Amino acid sequence: MAVTSTETRIESLAEVAEHLDVPDGTRVEIVDGSIVVSLTAFGRDAKIVWLLENALRPALPNGALDVRRVTVEIARTGERYVPGLVVLPESEIQNDERLYSAEACLLAVEVTSPSNPGNDRVQKLRGYARAGVPLYLLVDAVERTVSLFGDPVNGVYVAHATVPYGGKIRIPEPFDVTIDTAEFP
Repeated sequence: MAVTSTETRIESLAEVAEHLDVPDGTRVEIVDGSIVVSLTAFGRDAKIVWLLENALRPALPNGALDVRRVTVEIARTGERYVPGLVVLPESEIQNDERLYSAEACLLAVEVTSPSNPGNDRVQKLRGYARAGVPLYLLVDAVERTVSLFGDPVNGVYVAHATVPYGGKIRIPEPFDVTIDTAEFP
């Protein structure tokens, strides 16, 4: 089987990303054909992820786990994201693996970074939809809004709801929970 230059580039990026020697507290992602090294959630962002984790945990579907600090890969593009929080079927979580298929995700949560909010608003939105992730929750800490994207069809989310901080947003089945954003910093 012939390998195209695009496939070679994706494989090369993944190999480089896997072998980067980065300081503790950073994450390595492949977004839109580039390697992005950034700080993991801390301070405000970590508190938001913690609040979401606590709100979602009682509503997790049977056999699902919420996990942090893992990488999900979009098979179609080779992109790799490190979401603030992801919900995966327990059957997908094996040993000490840190790389999972985005296609297996039930929910991905991202908190925007002031340095590159477009990654979460545009590139990751597109990537999660292409992977068929049923629900993408975007906490835009820059705009102070929370958006839920759902029902991906042909690589595009067709359902979308946004509330300002302080509002409530409903996460549909299989979670069926309302998240109150009043405590978001």
